[in-house]
Amino acid sequence: MNKTPMKTLLVCGALLAGALTLPAKADLIGLWSFEGDATDGSGNSHDGDLVDAEFSDDVPEALPGGQSLSLADGAHILVPHSEFLSITDAITISVFVKPGENEWEGIIGKNPSDGSGDNHAGNYELRIENGSRQLHFLHQQGGNNDTAFHQSSESMIESDVWSHVAITADVESGDVNFYVNGELTETLEGIITLDAFPTNENPLFIGSRADLFTGFDGLMDELSLWNEVLDADRIMLLANGPASL
Repeated sequence: MNKTPMKTLLVCGALLAGALTLPAKADLIGLWSFEGDATDGSGNSHDGDLVDAEFSDDVPEALPGGQSLSLADGAHILVPHSEFLSITDAITISVFVKPGENEWEGIIGKNPSDGSGDNHAGNYELRIENGSRQLHFLHQQGGNNDTAFHQSSESMIESDVWSHVAITADVESGDVNFYVNGELTETLEGIITLDAFPTNENPLFIGSRADLFTGFDGLMDELSLWNEVLDADRIMLLANGPASL
């Protein structure tokens, strides 16, 4: 008899629970649960192509059963460009990570902007910083090679343990919020001074960026991308179970 994976049951349960706890409209752009592939579970068909990526049965405690994405030695996922992946006003990125001891840990990046080198952030980029192990949100500012760096000194990510990390940012307030394991760790107030995040038509990189220098080394699970700022209550929900609509 076929058995439904525990993680699938939890997703279904979260969808039902979410109908009671979340607003009716939630702008989920991409959801990659890494159940043996890089299929997008958001319904937006942002399926990724595996580049030497593998999968592991080691998963976060909040997501028992199923699999996680295993990356090393430059492995990553490429998601073809879509206008829906271009985010101009507000963004939330949520993911479980279990990084190794790599110098850099690139989580997700839609980069670079046209005319810029492959080491620039483009529309958006989230990574764990070299050395400090701090969360680092980046974006370009509308020109060439003009990446803005927003780093949280209060958001250190441990190696070899599962953590949930999330960031929110929007151009209206200019604020960037950093979360670790569902808790708000730091707000950088008014630090974004753009009318809109600059977009591009390059692929979305998961586990690296366009220059393949900041490759993620470790495990990743339940990566979700939203074009709105989720509040603290919804970030806490994401830190304690599967992402849902």
